[in-house]
Amino acid sequence: MAKKIFSLIEQLDSFATKHNLDLSTENGIKKLPSILEKETREIRNSPTFVYGKRTENIFFEMVKELKAVALIQKLDEEKYFSADNIQIPDFKIILKNGEKYFIEVKNFSPKTQNKNVKTFQYSFTKSYISKIKTYSKITGSPIKIAIYWKKLGKWSLNNLGDFKLQRGKYTLEMSVAFEKNHMFELGDKAVATTSPLIFRIKIKPENLNINRKNEKVSAKITGIYLVSTEGIIRNKEIERLAFYLFWFGTWKSPKEELLITNGNLVGWDYISVPEEKITDQPFQIIAYLSDLYTNIFFFQTEGQSNLPKMTSLKGLPSLDKILPNEPFNKGLPLWVFEITPKQS
Repeated sequence: MAKKIFSLIEQLDSFATKHNLDLSTENGIKKLPSILEKETREIRNSPTFVYGKRTENIFFEMVKELKAVALIQKLDEEKYFSADNIQIPDFKIILKNGEKYFIEVKNFSPKTQNKNVKTFQYSFTKSYISKIKTYSKITGSPIKIAIYWKKLGKWSLNNLGDFKLQRGKYTLEMSVAFEKNHMFELGDKAVATTSPLIFRIKIKPENLNINRKNEKVSAKITGIYLVSTEGIIRNKEIERLAFYLFWFGTWKSPKEELLITNGNLVGWDYISVPEEKITDQPFQIIAYLSDLYTNIFFFQTEGQSNLPKMTSLKGLPSLDKILPNEPFNKGLPLWVFEITPKQS
């Protein structure tokens, strides 16, 4: 904690110096809050800044919980010297197998109303790529680009070589991004189950006249259950997994159905199904682990203003709280698999 305070004071002193304030004087300390408030309001109201930093924070927390890295370090651009023109990436990564590289994190939200996601592409200027390649050469480690494709709600992790020079810019088409996606290196996995997945609320039976147009019912909840195609999930670990998949997965927003037995209202179901059903294929992907973590973070950082919060005070659940070590044959049909990129 003391180190964080020292770092904060150092940053405030640097900020004050840029505004010709001397924090060694009482006058400088008194003037600092008003200047800091003004600049904070300006920056905090910038969507580009807020969403960019939020995406970086999501990435850090997500990778930390996926447990595939020995180290993830946020790189600080505040103090550095280079004889060359460089761009410092966002994170340093060391995998548990010893592989090292840097990652630049980007958030892609297309400004156009074009609904054809196949045409989406992310571009860097030649200057930007040149500076980031120079940094890679100096450090002797490769740099990869992580992009959150907001329209799709998915992450990709790509090598710089996946970007192609087109019309003066280095461009990565979304289709290529996912063909050559390296998110598996960070521990990402796909989770599939059978449809539907149901969140069930049971109540004390109440008599309900289904022939009346208007009916007022007082309901007392007696139980909440997660229901798979195999029935009510009894295992607590798998029930928790199903809860995360249901509320933070990528299937359709659940529809609601009342449960009526012998004229009594006994509860209601929230039913989640895939956007498109694949014929003759009972299993469908409901989420990647990165989807779950990202959507949980979004939920935790919903703001009261037009812009969200950039950080979460709650923290993300650990991986074993989402996906147990032995999740199979416990009431939820389940496939868990690692998707590796297409070979060039």
